[in-house]
Amino acid sequence: AIWKTILINLRLPQISRFTASRLVIIRKWEDIMPTKKTPCIPTIILQQLPENKRSPYNGFHLVCFVDSVLIPSSARILALFKQYIPHFALLDCDVFFVSRDQKAVLERWQELAAFPLSIIADTDQRSYQELSLIQPKTTFGKVYDVIQKHAFLYDGTWQLQHRYRRITPDLPEKVLNDILSLRHT
Repeated sequence: AIWKTILINLRLPQISRFTASRLVIIRKWEDIMPTKKTPCIPTIILQQLPENKRSPYNGFHLVCFVDSVLIPSSARILALFKQYIPHFALLDCDVFFVSRDQKAVLERWQELAAFPLSIIADTDQRSYQELSLIQPKTTFGKVYDVIQKHAFLYDGTWQLQHRYRRITPDLPEKVLNDILSLRHT
């Protein structure tokens, strides 16, 4: 009965019950996804930011969620962004990383790697849970919680502008292009 009302409301031609149920799932997903009008930055991240980065200004903020700085794939991502620091600075974009490591581990790693960007510690993984970045994964019959590497681009008032579902090697260039396009609109 629900799928028939969806078809009537959406004025779609007759489709199967399976396709209609997928439409319901998509509609519910749109309801829970943050919009550009509502801030969706977890409060634990805002609390750990420097005071001058919390207040609204004309720049952009890129917040990247990684698993741990000690994992080689995350370390490669951090090294990749290190190359693009001058480009982000020219476009007035602050880059922050969120890791589930302890704060002391992050500070020591930043010192050893000479990493100039800010890394925020989220040891209890509240921000990961708020943004649904922890997914179960089954390997050899055991279920593990895996952290999805995502990035979020916010404007100066911490309104979500873009969500990047995967952190890939070409992500810094995509973000820079998106910032340029947002500045021209």
